Amino acid sequence: MSHNHSLEHEGEHHLDDKKTGFRSHLVGLSLGLLAVMIAVCASVGSSERDRMTQAMIAQSRATSKEVAASVKLRLVLMELADAAALPKEKRDASFVATSIRFYKDYKSERDLAHELAESMDPAIENHFQGTERYDWAQLWAEIALSIGSLSLLLKNRFVWYLSLIFAALCVFKLSTTKYHQDKESGPIDEKIAFLDAQYRELRRKHSANNSDPEIIRKLDPGALSGN
Repeated sequence: MSHNHSLEHEGEHHLDDKKTGFRSHLVGLSLGLLAVMIAVCASVGSSERDRMTQAMIAQSRATSKEVAASVKLRLVLMELADAAALPKEKRDASFVATSIRFYKDYKSERDLAHELAESMDPAIENHFQGTERYDWAQLWAEIALSIGSLSLLLKNRFVWYLSLIFAALCVFKLSTTKYHQDKESGPIDEKIAFLDAQYRELRRKHSANNSDPEIIRKLDPGALSGN
């Protein structure tokens, strides 16, 4: 008896769908796809936030390197100022030549670290903009999901069509943002990698010729001997 009642109810349900032009199974499918789209938007948005955070940390490190190089450069300039205050015949020519070499090295290091830090501004801005665009795409998908659920409740295909419009906005925003991020990130990341490689090579040369310990010995001969 109850089985027959269930079949009758199901038949009435399908009849009602035919009369209203509403397709529950299509709405259900669209809601499932919207849930997947929301998850995708959340994932790529989180990835952009992580990349922005990494870029900010890298910029902070580059700024610290610039400050360190500026301090070393200032120490060298102080020594050169002291040497310039002496009569020419009393100046240590070897010390002056070495200090000038230090000046050139640390000036190059400071300038390169500054350029590296500055090159990360576009990366941070690009990732920030990407995060906002992905958030908008996720918002459109969430609105589409809410309206789609309402259309299922009301059995109104026009409300469902409105849901599909917001879903289309989500797809458009998601695809255009992905294209923009890939297009913009490439050249920016390449420049950062190039400057970072240059800085590492410069520091490698400084380490190879012991320039840092040498300047300490000039300022304080006993500093590196443990005395």
